[in-house]
Amino acid sequence: MIGSVLMRPRELPALFQTALDALAARATLLRGRHLLGPVLSRVASVEAEPITTDEANLTPAMPTATMTGA
Repeated sequence: MIGSVLMRPRELPALFQTALDALAARATLLRGRHLLGPVLSRVASVEAEPITTDEANLTPAMPTATMTGA
């Protein structure tokens, strides 16, 4: 990878942007796993009870225009 960057230094900003995008995607996936972990473990159980939602834990990652009233 270092050799590729040395051959094409103009692509360095794109490489950094890709790294930032990957970090943001990982953070979003980890948040989703944290929020859905208990639900998914109950679904996987053979003797699982019906799943009920806890509205307090179902907040969106980013507010939308319809949610903020804007």
